[in-house]
Amino acid sequence: MRILSWNCRGLGNTSTIPQAKKIAQQWNPDFFFLLETRLKDGKGSRFLNNWGFEGHVEVPRIGLSRGLALGWHQEFQFQVLIKSPNIIHTEVLDPKGDNFSLTFLYGHPTLEYRQQIWDQLQGIGTIISHRWLCIGDFNQVIVEEDKLIFKPSSIPGNLPLIQTLSNLSLLLVEAKGLSYTWMNKRKGNDFVMEKLDRAFANIDWFESYPNCLVTNLPIIGSNHGPIILDTDPSTPFKRRPFRFEWMWTTHPDCPVSIKNAWLTNPTRGSHAYCLTKKLENIRDKLKAWNKTSFRLIIQQILTKKEELRCA
Repeated sequence: MRILSWNCRGLGNTSTIPQAKKIAQQWNPDFFFLLETRLKDGKGSRFLNNWGFEGHVEVPRIGLSRGLALGWHQEFQFQVLIKSPNIIHTEVLDPKGDNFSLTFLYGHPTLEYRQQIWDQLQGIGTIISHRWLCIGDFNQVIVEEDKLIFKPSSIPGNLPLIQTLSNLSLLLVEAKGLSYTWMNKRKGNDFVMEKLDRAFANIDWFESYPNCLVTNLPIIGSNHGPIILDTDPSTPFKRRPFRFEWMWTTHPDCPVSIKNAWLTNPTRGSHAYCLTKKLENIRDKLKAWNKTSFRLIIQQILTKKEELRCA
């Protein structure tokens, strides 16, 4: 079973629609949860139906913001119990006849209202006595390691969420892939990345799916990256094609690497051949640079932050 959650930051955007469709087709999730669709009632369901999801439910936008949409395939018997601007809570019967609860959550973007969402989540938890998974954009950093920032900062609001998770006996589902799921797309010292999108589950869920795993995908087409939860990660993911990462442009070595790669290619052959070879060389050089330089710098920053915290 595969569940995909993505804060798309507006499905009315002409560039976001094809990206969402591509994600749905490439990863073929059983459940596709879209946040901040910013759509009027009915439009989200039409998109999901066109992308092959026979079942769908949505929460329309409020003003020009917010909005949720959820699609699923017909082999699952699906009952929506709660539908609000921040939570879609469901009961599901899988093809084997086993039931479980899925809660799709969007943490309030304003800190002072976030506790209302945690209270609502605790109310849901009091009536659940079987497998339960909660997934989405919690809009909340939990620990310092969830945040990459170049200025002194704090993480307000984390303790109420930690207490809520403890009260509900919800445990974090292990994640691989990118360390962060959101970035602010600013440059220099104003650049920030955070882990906001997650999945939590109770003991019953982990007993049924002991190998359950989340994969954090690249941040493309939004300031959030999609997250994918797989209950059977032994099925290999499709290899992702090369994508130029926006965050690379924040590093001064990036344009130098591109220029050097462009100039060190053979120029013999047709113009089309030379262009193809130059682009391939840039791709290979950037992939190598990312592994040896950019990721290393991020790791060094995290190490220094940990040293300062322990000092």
